[in-house]
Amino acid sequence: MPLNIPPGFGQYVHHFELLGDPELMVITGGWQAADGSVDPNAAADGMHTAMSNMAINRLPNALKLIKTTTTLVTSVGAPPLTGIKVSVQAGGRANASLLTQNVTWLAHKRTALGGRRGQGRWYIPAVPDVSVNDIGALNPNEVTDWNTALATYKQACEALASVEALVVLHGQSTGGGGPLAPSVIVSFDMDLRVATQRNRLRR
Repeated sequence: MPLNIPPGFGQYVHHFELLGDPELMVITGGWQAADGSVDPNAAADGMHTAMSNMAINRLPNALKLIKTTTTLVTSVGAPPLTGIKVSVQAGGRANASLLTQNVTWLAHKRTALGGRRGQGRWYIPAVPDVSVNDIGALNPNEVTDWNTALATYKQACEALASVEALVVLHGQSTGGGGPLAPSVIVSFDMDLRVATQRNRLRR
């Protein structure tokens, strides 16, 4: 289902490289430009820095943030503006034995809307096996530390002059009532368990 991206909104993509994996992995989301801002390059630069800082704190050295790309819709029917920031940042946590590539951290994007339609998800790659027990539950300290890091990321992105808010973009409505407008993210919350996902990591 195609996304509804009205003027003033766009997408961002963080691109990662995992040691030994021939394909890049991605984390995606939506953003709202600050009033008067038409600079997706500035957004890409600032969001890349915010993700680099989170990588240093929370991701293993085997995973590298390669680049961040952005799009911004400025008017209906016009091609979106694009931005990019290329700068390699390896994760700062010591390498440990990692779970298989399709096992991920699962961060929920919470909005003011109820139900699954009003929420979003991040599938974050590279989970060390020491962070998880034998039934897939995370160490409670990991959850606490991740939630702190995710909140810091959100605050850093929304402090940028070019960014008003991080949002969940919704699909075009197939029924009546028109498309659902983007929903502002209130918080990111790390799930208590790991997830398995392959397609959402690959673009």
